[in-house]
Order: sequence, then C-alpha cells, then structure tokens
Amino acid sequence: MLKNAFALILLNLFAVISVTANTRFVDSVFSEIEKETVTYRSAQYYSGDSVVELKMDIYQPKNDEMDNRPVVIVLYGGSFMNGNKDDVAFSVPVSDYLAKKGYVSVAIDYRVGLNMASMDPAEIIKAAYRGIQDTKAAVRFIRANADAFKINTDEIFLCGYSAGAIISLNQSLITEEKFRNIIDDTAGLGPLETGDNLSFSSSVKGVAGFAGAVIDTTWITVEAAIPMICIHGNEDVIVPYDSGYVFSTAGLPYVFGSAVINSVLKRLGLNSKLITYPGEGHDFVHKLSGARENSIDSVALFFSSLFTSGVEKQHFVDRTRRQTGVRQALISSNIYDLTGRKMGNSQRVSRSVYIRYNRFKNKTDYKKILFAR
Repeated sequence: MLKNAFALILLNLFAVISVTANTRFVDSVFSEIEKETVTYRSAQYYSGDSVVELKMDIYQPKNDEMDNRPVVIVLYGGSFMNGNKDDVAFSVPVSDYLAKKGYVSVAIDYRVGLNMASMDPAEIIKAAYRGIQDTKAAVRFIRANADAFKINTDEIFLCGYSAGAIISLNQSLITEEKFRNIIDDTAGLGPLETGDNLSFSSSVKGVAGFAGAVIDTTWITVEAAIPMICIHGNEDVIVPYDSGYVFSTAGLPYVFGSAVINSVLKRLGLNSKLITYPGEGHDFVHKLSGARENSIDSVALFFSSLFTSGVEKQHFVDRTRRQTGVRQALISSNIYDLTGRKMGNSQRVSRSVYIRYNRFKNKTDYKKILFAR
C-alpha cells in the first residue's frame, strides 16, 4: 500500500513539473526577439546588366546569454521569380518562431528573376543554381562572423519553402559537374562557391523543406546527403509530392518531391523524416490554421536531435516548494540518464531538477523523463 502511494505521489509531482518545464530549441522559451539587418554579398542579376545587394535579417532572443547557438537559415518561396527576406507568409513568422525557441534564425535574400521569354525550362534550373550560390555565400558569411553572432559553426541548418525548399534540399547534393550534366549552357553562372569568405565551408548540418523537391534523385548519395525533414501536401500541383513536372506543365523541369526524397534516403539508411498533409496542396503552410507552427515544432525537434558539438538543450523549470519533494523521491528511485545508465546517488542529489527529452532506441517519439543534475 505504502509503495503504491509513493508511486502515485511521484507521478503527481512529475505531472506538476512537466507542465511547467520548457526545453530550449524545442519549445518557445523566449518572448522578446531582436533583429539586425546586414549585407552578406553582392552578385550579378540574372540578366547580367546589374549588381544586387543581398541582405539577411538576423533574429535572436533578446538578452540571450548562450554563446554557441545553432543557426537556421530561412528561405522564402516565390517560384524563383519574386520574393525577399521580408516575406510575411513564411520567412518572417518562421524566423521569429525559431528565435523564440532559442535558435539564431537568419532570413536571407537570394537572387530571383529568370528569363522565360523563350520558355526554356533550363532557366528555372539556372535560377535554382543562383539561389544555391547565394545560400552557400550566406553560410560562409555566418561562419566568418561566428563570434559576432555567437553561433556554433558546426550547427547550421537550412529551412525553405517552395523555391526556397528546392534551394535548401539541393544545396548539399549538387556539384558543378552534376549541374553540367543537365544544363549545357552555364555561361555567366560561375562556380558554386563564389563571392567572399571562400576560406570558410558552406556545408550545413540538416535541411527542412516545405513543399520542396530535388532535381535528380541520383544526386542523393550516402556521401552527399545530409539529414532531411520534408513537409508536403500530397495534392500539390505546383511542386509534386511524388514526382512530376513543376506547375504540372510538361516541358518544365521534372522533379522529385518529398515522398521520393524520403524513400531514397530511407533506402540508403540515412536520416529522414516525412510529414504529409493529406488532401492539401502547395499552400497548406499558409492555408491551414496552425500548420506552419506545428510543422516548425517538428523541424525544431528534428534539428535538435542532430546536435553533436557542444550545444546543450537548456531546460527551464519553474521552482516550486514541491521540488524538494521530487529531489527526495529521486534518492529512492531508479533514475536513468540519457545514455540509459542508472544514475548513482551522488548524481541524483542536486540543486535543480529538470525535465529532459529522450528518444528511446526502440521508438521514434520523444518522451519526457525526470533528470537531475
């Protein structure tokens, strides 16, 4: 009887604390955000007759004391023909939402515009190539200014919608040789790595693609691919969920959408997650109430699972008078750390009790466990 009563008390205490616990990089733990705008590169406009200044907006939690923060670069959609970092449908709200979770989020401009006078589908592929050039330059700029932005250069991620997702998903896969295999005329485009800060890497840790696609599935290899999470409506007629022509128009580029990307990555044993919105089209992220926020919650959880280089999830727990009771309960309970090892008495007794996320080996979902440190 006493043993059952103690177990009930412990469960009640766990429920009290888990309600008040927030985990940085997973939950929204900041209420105020600061934004700074900088120019990260100059580049030739697609027509070659002018130079454009490309800017980025850097969103970060106000009064944040962490100095090795992960970064998410956010890219808007717009069919490679229009759009900018001030996109209120995706870039602005997503950047703000991620920054409130504790990331440094960076909404970037990339070059838009293409010559469709000849209706040449190669012009769309070239526009994607220019976007990839710009995104790589943005990654290099962030690495070159890591101290100023207080970021961890090993934890840089991309998150894009539509055209921005196509740029993001192909960024790690494409090479100049692969590009020349599908486009004969590369005049005026230049190398993939072009601009400033060329001594810095443009590699990223993971990618989130909303309604995106890859240009060629043979580009997805064990050597080239990185962890990807794809979010897509399965009735998308602009960028196909499976495979097909963009805008459902024969003669335009034939691409491979989220379902195919996930299938190929899984077949290769690579880290991939697919979130499908049944019956929804290309605009699900704008149309469905809560779809954008719920999807970004999944993206944040996916990205946080990839941290490997010194970024620790911070756990914020409201201190209550019941916390002492929980610490006492820990002394006489079997508590395991995130590696599955049983914690000794000296580890259990600490000044604070935290709720920590743990993904168990035999499950794909995250669960909360009591964790003392």
